[in-house]
Amino acid sequence: MFWEFVTLSGLTDTSLVPTHLRWELELGVRTQLAYRPTGIVREVKKRTPPELAINVRIGWPDRPDGQDRYS
Repeated sequence: MFWEFVTLSGLTDTSLVPTHLRWELELGVRTQLAYRPTGIVREVKKRTPPELAINVRIGWPDRPDGQDRYS
């Protein structure tokens, strides 16, 4: 998402990119977004169905120290 942010924001100085996105780039984190109104929300019982729903999947390469999660 780092380069997408740079492209969409029009920034020429990448040091101005928000810290969390710079860390994603440095750590090799990859984020996948799937957005659509159908297929994500299975059922809405008593409310208006959402216009947009988003699934987010985040992953990163294996680390030499074996760490496989963060908070």
